[in-house]
Amino acid sequence: MSRREVYEDITRVFGQVPAFFEGLPDSTLRLEWRLCRCAAERIADSPATWGVCFGGMRIQFDEMKAESHRACELTTEAPAAAAR
Repeated sequence: MSRREVYEDITRVFGQVPAFFEGLPDSTLRLEWRLCRCAAERIADSPATWGVCFGGMRIQFDEMKAESHRACELTTEAPAAAAR
């Protein structure tokens, strides 16, 4: 799977490509996305784990917060639009 294809998949899930994925090398992007995609279903169950992960990656809090809010908005907008 190419970087472009991974980005397309990320965009389908989150509505955007969060900056922390852009900093990953091609050699690890696909694996990290697969892990994140599986973990995204459980993100609410283990916020401490994600805090350690993102802290270790030196992700800027305000940037991550804005991207997370946008992803949440998109995940709530899609089901509401489908119900109409």
